[in-house]
Amino acid sequence: RPAGGALVLAYNGMETGQLSPDGFGNHYCFDTSRPTCNGKSCEIVFWQHDLEYDEKHVPEITHICFLDFIQEIMINDTLKYYDYDGNEK
Repeated sequence: RPAGGALVLAYNGMETGQLSPDGFGNHYCFDTSRPTCNGKSCEIVFWQHDLEYDEKHVPEITHICFLDFIQEIMINDTLKYYDYDGNEK
């Protein structure tokens, strides 16, 4: 692990910081080779554990920046099942 404790995955020279596992060995990751939002964030990719990546086959880009990821995955998905007070729907 690099300084700060973030897990870094790499393929073909590209480093990605682990963001969130899906429970099946796959991860949403920061693609640190592609800064976005004026360098304040980077693309979020979905890293599948059972695929081999290379220059032609790269992880799927799921979100342009971290805020988009938070809005869709954390907030919108939670609101499908809970209201704003934390009660199940």
